[in-house]
Order: sequence, then structure tokens, then C-alpha cells
Amino acid sequence: QEFKVANLTHYMTPEIKERFDTEHMRFGLYTVGAFESIDTLVQEMVLGLADARELEEFITPTFKFLDFAQRNSERMHLSIPLVIYRSDGKKFHARSIDVSISGLQFKYEDFPLLNDGEIVDVVFAGLEEQSAHFSNMPIRFTVLKGVRQGITKRIFCNRSQLQENVDFNEFLTKFIRGNKYRYKLNIDNTINALENKMCEQFFTPKFPSLPVFISYENGQLVPKYVMLNHANDQLLGYWYDENHQQRLGDLVSQSRLAELTKRDVQDASIYVYSFNHVNKGKVFFYSASQNELDKNPSIRDVFLRIGSHKASWRVFKLQLTDASPGDVHTPLSIADYAHKNAKELNTPPPARLMAKLKNIRHIVVISDVTDKHGQLFYQHTKITNSNSKAMSDFAHPHKTLPQQIEIARHKNEDIRHETRYFLRSEITVEVAGKVIRGHTEDFSVSGIRLELNEALPYTENMQIKLSFPKLQQLTSNHSLERLSYNIVSMHTNRHILHLRISPFGKKSESARAFFNHLISKNKDKLKAEKLEESVEGLCYALRCLYAKNATNVAFFINRNNSFSAPEFSIYNQEEGRLFSFLSMFAEKDFFNWEFLYRDRHQVSPFIQKCLRNFRDTEIKQQHTIYIAVDLAATNINKAIKPVLNEHFKDDNQRLYFIRKAHEYGIFIAVQLILQPTASVDFDTLQVELEYLAAHSRHKAALFKAQLESMKAFGYVLDVTDEIMYRYSLAEQAIQDKQHLVG
Repeated sequence: QEFKVANLTHYMTPEIKERFDTEHMRFGLYTVGAFESIDTLVQEMVLGLADARELEEFITPTFKFLDFAQRNSERMHLSIPLVIYRSDGKKFHARSIDVSISGLQFKYEDFPLLNDGEIVDVVFAGLEEQSAHFSNMPIRFTVLKGVRQGITKRIFCNRSQLQENVDFNEFLTKFIRGNKYRYKLNIDNTINALENKMCEQFFTPKFPSLPVFISYENGQLVPKYVMLNHANDQLLGYWYDENHQQRLGDLVSQSRLAELTKRDVQDASIYVYSFNHVNKGKVFFYSASQNELDKNPSIRDVFLRIGSHKASWRVFKLQLTDASPGDVHTPLSIADYAHKNAKELNTPPPARLMAKLKNIRHIVVISDVTDKHGQLFYQHTKITNSNSKAMSDFAHPHKTLPQQIEIARHKNEDIRHETRYFLRSEITVEVAGKVIRGHTEDFSVSGIRLELNEALPYTENMQIKLSFPKLQQLTSNHSLERLSYNIVSMHTNRHILHLRISPFGKKSESARAFFNHLISKNKDKLKAEKLEESVEGLCYALRCLYAKNATNVAFFINRNNSFSAPEFSIYNQEEGRLFSFLSMFAEKDFFNWEFLYRDRHQVSPFIQKCLRNFRDTEIKQQHTIYIAVDLAATNINKAIKPVLNEHFKDDNQRLYFIRKAHEYGIFIAVQLILQPTASVDFDTLQVELEYLAAHSRHKAALFKAQLESMKAFGYVLDVTDEIMYRYSLAEQAIQDKQHLVG
């Protein structure tokens, strides 16, 4: 901003202007001392050490998905005198804030705070003009909670015995319906519900983890359903063999489910290392959890070294959370009579659907936390026993299929216009002057999913040339060489790609004609990806079930403010390490994301740069962040020191950072995945939007503007334990967790 002093024009940020004013007052004029102080501040800002004056911009309220108040009766703003009688006979005067058939809010000053659970009788003295009879009738309420706001006390209470005072109920119902457009309804819960549902719709169709729903049957935990979306389907795709038979059950095995259930409820998670080996066209899977590896250290080293040299190397984090079939029912925030369609949408799910879900007890959330730096580290693991046959302990039987898991796919933006068919065939990719071999996993007329033998090189041009040498042998009428495909999405290791054929050109038209012909002639041989629900409503039911029990953390980014700062956060887990860390320098029920924006005054800030990449492609941005936490520090810049994984030169620097973190406090590592938001299905919001607009057009317009501005979300995983295991610091990780949570 332009600023003039002593006939000189300066251009300063608000932070620098504040420092300038302080130093100018100190010295009485613009001196070398003032210049040096400002220069020091600029250097601190460049290094990310500026005082966090904008901290409040990065602190967000937290909530749980689909967790909002559902009102069985409308609540109207009403400010009238009340007389409150306690059970001991004492009375005091108060004033109502809002009222409904079943609830009441009131405030007062000169009396102690009421106790939660206390029974009080309320006389609505201010209703004398409307009814002399009811203005003297005591109505019994139960105090839910009391809040102090300075000298004012605010009380929330409800009526548990609505069948009493039936005449008063009828009077109050007519009074609210006749005056709600005059006094206005309290619609805060509807706004909260819409914001909550908005974030859930942004998140669930795009979040990159894979939820597996676990049923308790005949004394065993059984993987029953898996929920797919556009961002996590490659996790399931990894666990298909050469015949496209599903082997995800090998990952979520009985022994690992047992291991998860024994873990601390604050962090019921394990890490599983996996790879596959192709021999004579057959795919053989290997996997081992950290606990399974530690039972035999010599085999562990062989497994990690050999496995990490494979292109199929993966590190999965498995997290267990409890779930209840009752979570499926998600009524609206408004009463049945408040909208013509409300009663139908508030109706519980049908018995036939609930029968399919009655035994669900847990959800296992699978996340791919593979780190290329970690893979390189494991490739240099020292081994004392080079006998690779010892790894047979971790091989999954090829001839025996594990428990098959029913697939449910989101119907939101993931409805496929074309059926996918499984097909494993050789391909070659030409990109940036390099030729890479690989194979297809599945295809449709216009799209294809493939896995490369080596990582795709980084290139700004998102178009590649694809050739099908084996398929070309089937036709002389169509050219299947050097076809132009665009990258739709890509795994972070750049081996697995989802492609869409270029919409232009004769070769593209010819290729589509070939794939159409291939499908029509081989429908009895090709195995199609089935998306049909086994019972109507299953997909949406699982979506609600997961949303109410979602693990990990997400925050939603508003692109309309200066830093594209976070606006909302969700967190459904117990209060573990990640919760404790994000709660630092924030009030209860709020999270602090400032550490992700520490470089906000630099030329190209980290978050802004990630968001700019979405302009060219919607491929997710994934980064691991190392964080040193000093629990004794009172300044946020000293207490929290974040470093991006790619900014370390080598593993020696990473180990040095971890050790220095332990000298002054503790170490935590998070994996951040940034995704563009999914499009919102307005049909699911329409009833509450219409209700909101009917009672406050202004607030409805504000909500729609807010919806338009939310363009991305960040998904955060705690990966500290995997990194500490990698560097043989597992015991230190346990101590850190106890210090942070404690």
C-alpha cells in the first residue's frame, strides 16, 4: 500500500507499515535504525518467521459430517419477559431469546448460572396480551446447558414431557405459525446443516482413501462392502489379479483386523507394505504389516529391500473406526411440516436396506501413503540373509481367493457414461521423448487405466501417445499406434494413469470404432465392472455411514480471500496426536492451519502454488511435511517448524531434523493431499435451501456465494509412525505421542 512520510512515497504491507510507525515514533524521524529494523522484518517474513498477526485467518471451526441439529418444531425469535422458578422455590426474572414447542433459550444477569439437568418452571409473563391464561401458566423445562457471556448467562433448555399442557402446545403452535414472518425464525441449525452437507458433498466423491465396511458374522469380522469414488478406485484396482479377481481381502485379513481391534482407540492403525510379482502372466501378491515384519528382522530386511525395488511397491495405512447401522438415518434439519417434501425425506430407511447393514460394526479406511523418498531409503536396506525364498511367509495364496467384498460406487459425478471392461494387454507410452512399457488394467470405448513399468517423467504437456502392440495384431482396419490420450488422473508414484482418448482426429475415431467392435464381439469373454446396487439405496446408505465416522482430517479452502485460507475443518476421530497438534494456538472446537501457510508472504507460497496447478489439471497435489513441535514455546513460529519433505537434500538431513526436533520437543509428520472439490448435487440440498430462502433470502444468497467460492480441500493423514519405523525410531514415536496427547 502507498504511504507518504517526509515527502517520500513508500510502498508497504500492513505488517511493515506497523513496524515503520513504531520505529519512526521511537527515533522521531526516518533513520538508519528504522531502515534496519524494517529490513530485518522483511528478512524474517521471507524466512517465514514473521509474527503470526494473521493467525485468525487460518483458524477454522471443526465439525463432524452430517452432525447437526434436527428440529421437530420450528423455533421463532421472541424477546419477552419470563419468570423462572427453581425447584427450591427461588425465582428470578429473565428474557426469552427464542422459543419452540419443545425448546427455549433465555438470558438473565443477576442470578447464579443454572446447572445442567436442572428442572425449572417458566412463566411466559410477556404473553399477557395474547393470552392472560397462558401468561400465568408455569411450563416445565429441563436445562441442557448454560453459557456465560460476560455478566450475561444464556440458558438452553427443552421440554421432555410434551404431552403435558396440550392446550399450551396448541396455543404456541398457532402463535409461532402466525408470527414467524414477523419475528423471524431461528434458522441457524439449517444454515449449519447446509454448510455441513456442502462440505460432505465436496469431500466424499473425491477423498483418496478407501473405506471397507466390516460386518460381525458367526463370531468373525468379515469385510462386507467397499465404497468407491473417482479418487480411490485405483486402490481397489491394485488388488486385482491377471483374471481381474478381487484380492483386497488379502490386505484386510482376519489377522490384521484382530491386530487393529487390539490397538489404542485413539489411534487404531497399522501400516502394511505390499508389492506384487508377475510370473508367466500371473500376478502374485505379497504384503506384511510392521508387526508381522518385526517378528523376523532378517526376513523383514529382505522383504523391504526386494519389495521397494518393484514398481508395484506400496505402503498402506489401515485405520479402524467403530460404526453403527443407526448412522445411516440422516433426517433433514427441519420439521416434517416445514416443507411439503420434508416428511418423506425424514422417513427412516426401509427395513430391506437396513437388513443388509444390520451387522456392520467397523470401518477400515485404507490410505496409500507411499513416499518415493521412503521407497529409495528401503532400497538401501542392509540385509544379512539374501534368501528371497524366505519371503514366502508373506505371499498370498494365488489359487485361493480371499473373502469377496461387494462394491458400492458413488452416484454423484462418478456415474460412468460407458461400461468399463477388465483387460490386461501390453502397451507403450511415448512422452517427453521417452518410451515406457506397461500394461492396461481396464478400458472403455473412450478411456483406459494402465500401469507403467517405470514412473512417467514430469512434463507440462499432459497429452501422451499410446500404442497397443498386442491389440494391433487383432486388426488391420484400425491403427492402434501413437494414439493421443489425455491424462485424467495419476497415482502419486506416476505409475498408474487414468486416460481419456483425444476427442479430435481420424485416428481417435478409428480407435473408438475398434474398441466398440472388440466389446460387441467379446461380451461373453470380457468381464465388466458391475456398478449395480444389490439393494436400492445401498450406496447412499454407506456414504452416510462413512461420513458420520470419517477418519482423518479435511479442511475446505475458500479461494476468495487473500491467502486462499481454510474455512471449515472436519474431524470425527478420538482426540489423538493429530487432533492435539492442530488444536495448538486455537480455542476448543477449532483447528489451526497456519503451519501450512508459513511462507504466505513469499513470491510463490506453497498452498497457492498447489492450487494454481489445478488450472491445468485436476491431478491431486500430494506432499509430506516434517514438523518439529516445541511444546514449551509460546510463540507459534518457535513452537511449530514445518519443512516440506522435498526440501531436504537427503535422508541424513531428514534424520538430523527429527533428532533436533526431539532435542527441543517432539516430531510429527503429515501427508497433505489437495484436491479440487466435487460438484454439489443440489437435489439433496433443495428442500433446506428453499426453506432458508423462504425465511431469509439474504442468508440463502450468502450460502450460495460461499458454495461457489469453495474450490479445493486438503486431506491430512498422520504418517509419523511410518517415518519413525523407517528410521528405526519407533520407541521414540510412542513417547512423542504420549507427550503430545498427554
